[in-house]
Parts: sequence; C-alpha cells; structure tokens
Amino acid sequence: SQIEDRYTTGMIVRLQESTHGMQMIPKLREVTRAYPGRRKLQLLVQLADGTSVTLDAQGQGVDINNELRNRIDDLLGGGNIQMITRAPKVQNSGRRFGS
Repeated sequence: SQIEDRYTTGMIVRLQESTHGMQMIPKLREVTRAYPGRRKLQLLVQLADGTSVTLDAQGQGVDINNELRNRIDDLLGGGNIQMITRAPKVQNSGRRFGS
C-alpha cells in the first residue's frame, strides 16, 4: 500500500546458507542492482552453524517495488524479505481542542 511504502526506509533480505548457499549472494546483488534507489538494503545471512550476520549493502540503495520483491521471492522463495519501517511523525500544530 502507499501508506506502507511512505514509511518504508529499507529492506532486509534473509539468506540461509543451508538453503540457498553462499553462491546466491552474487545473484541477489545482480537482481538488486537493477533497482537503484534511496532505500537501505541489508542482508541477513544465517550461517549453517546457527550464527547470523547482518550486512549493510554499502553504497547500494534500492527502489523497493513489487517487481523487485517478486524477483527476490523467485530467487530465494517467499518469506525472506522484511521491510524496515519508521513510525509516522505526529504533526503538532500547537492548537488545542476547544480553544
């Protein structure tokens, strides 16, 4: 939805070593490079030994849209994308009700 998109600041993509393999990283990079933009891209790598590492894609922002989400789902399977959102700012005009 538009409201969701307005407050989305980035996207986390989960990559599981046991499921996807590390050879998936360059393929994922190739897909995300096709959608340059200003939103943050993070990679959550879950290693086979159970540890997790979060990586920031330095210098690579993305334009988050349905086409990008669909391509990542096709590559990794569904459920591996999480949006990074921020709460909307409350506009305070300083007026009080009843004054």
